[in-house]
Amino acid sequence: MVGIQSKAAAHRRRDARCCTRLAGRSASLNDLEHGARAQELVELFIDEAGEQVEGIEECIANFNRDNTDLEPLEEVKRLLHTLKGGARLSGVKAVGDLSHDFETYIINAERENTITGEAFVDEMQSFY
Repeated sequence: MVGIQSKAAAHRRRDARCCTRLAGRSASLNDLEHGARAQELVELFIDEAGEQVEGIEECIANFNRDNTDLEPLEEVKRLLHTLKGGARLSGVKAVGDLSHDFETYIINAERENTITGEAFVDEMQSFY
């Protein structure tokens, strides 16, 4: 087991050296540990994001069946907010930005009282 762990550590150090050379600076053990933690965060985010996206799709389908019931939209906003936070925490900026834009779109539509129109549903579906 120790041999496997030391080989994995050696591979991470080699990968960190290669990456940091490309970035024009030398790697330290702290940089390497940070990189491994960042990778773990991204992997955790990917696992959780799949569940959140499934929940979003289900809520949108429920809203499409009955657009007078606003509870599915509340759940979509909650899921998007969670997705946005996880994405930004793990450094997946594009997903964080898209989640923010989608959440903001729903909030603005609620303020403008346009959430029951066909254009709202079409635009909402274009986010995913």
